[in-house]
Amino acid sequence: GGGGTFGVVTHVSYKLHPVSQIVQVNWFLGGIEWAAANGRLEDISSFVTLWLRYWIEVCPTLDSRWSGFFNPTGGFLVFAGSEQDAKTTFVDAFDAWYETALNKSQWVAGVYGALPPSATIETFPSWHAHKGGSDVAGVPAATDATGDAYTGVSYSINARLWPQDVIENRPDEVHALLLELALGSKIGPVNYFLGGKIQDVAPDATAMHPAVRKAIWMVTTNDEESADKVREFIPNDVTGVCYNHHSVVEPDWRNACWGTNYARLEELKARFDPDHIFNAWHLVGYVGEESPPVAGASDPSCPAVSHDAEVAVTLAGVTKAEFETPSMTQGFKDSVAEVIDDVEAADVEIVSVAETSTRRRLLDTSTEVVFRVKDLASAEVAEQMEATLRAKQSELVAALQSNGFTSLTNITVPCSASCGTDAKVCPDGSGVGRDACNNCEFRECPSGSGGAVLSASRAFAAGLAVAVASLGWMAM
Repeated sequence: GGGGTFGVVTHVSYKLHPVSQIVQVNWFLGGIEWAAANGRLEDISSFVTLWLRYWIEVCPTLDSRWSGFFNPTGGFLVFAGSEQDAKTTFVDAFDAWYETALNKSQWVAGVYGALPPSATIETFPSWHAHKGGSDVAGVPAATDATGDAYTGVSYSINARLWPQDVIENRPDEVHALLLELALGSKIGPVNYFLGGKIQDVAPDATAMHPAVRKAIWMVTTNDEESADKVREFIPNDVTGVCYNHHSVVEPDWRNACWGTNYARLEELKARFDPDHIFNAWHLVGYVGEESPPVAGASDPSCPAVSHDAEVAVTLAGVTKAEFETPSMTQGFKDSVAEVIDDVEAADVEIVSVAETSTRRRLLDTSTEVVFRVKDLASAEVAEQMEATLRAKQSELVAALQSNGFTSLTNITVPCSASCGTDAKVCPDGSGVGRDACNNCEFRECPSGSGGAVLSASRAFAAGLAVAVASLGWMAM
């Protein structure tokens, strides 16, 4: 969830609703990295072009019970109602589009492609069950600490609200801009599908920007140049930002964050906090220098900066329930300590645990574990530890298997380096991107070294493969 805004909550009233079944449709193009390395870059580009066009056309028409997120390779959508209603209101039409619009001639079963949307349906008896039920209640490791998901990108992430009438009335322009963002891998992996019941609330009924009530998307970009293109397309007199994910250097931030509600909020600020006890950058009534704060500055009131090594490991053949048993969790920590010198099991902190089959479609059950080795001496030590973990994957597998993970078949430790999104074409016509595990050098061509820089459209597909690979959305 997002951070605070401008006050302290002293009282909360909840309105209860009847329990509703939840239907999940987790539909993405899988195997993109394989496809990029095997001569299918144009096919990836074609898929993204068609999918974004379809999503622009269909999403404004959906029943208000639909929600979720999307990106250039698909969508994670949730319906509050029965499976039959989910099919009637969207999935049947989605299947029909899948069958008729997509060219599947270059897809390889189990390696590259996408299932029909209806084949990805998963149902839950309630929203509580969909979010993990009693297994995650009161379990800190089951959720991310505020801000952890954006470590390292807090100064580059931007989020803007896209009004529904813009999507409906300017679809060609919307499509062109989304493709341009995707072309440079500048669009975020999680872009909210909004609308629905939030549009039933009056624009001035709450503190939120009035644009929220008319928005159908929250789209994130990852650099200021891309953010400026979106701001120019839908400026502050048309919309605003999503406060939880907006840029730390957002221009005209008072208007972008709060819109016409800001003046009323400032009056309340003056009434209840005239001495600015609650005063911080981008909060209502902020008083101070108009520049973002710098973490770890020399201000003596700032705490000393510690460094952590945070690594994501995918455990193939291991379920989330298996991992979260106390003995297995401890076995994981012990295994990391065995593989890394000068690290004790007590230094290993589990950040999050997620069964990948509930977040994206995989052929086999896998569990993604994000863990942190805490309080290291420097950023350089943290980087070296992450590199060591990647280099010792086989040792980690052996240690895990000896510490109770008998069902483990393989592990994946993705590299965290941020490489360029260009690519080169190999002598055999296939394409390769840059390797985040090898100083961002180009990967080897199937037939050896060599190759030329890809054309723009082909580089887009390879760049997309690199971006998606960093998120683990490679398997079907």
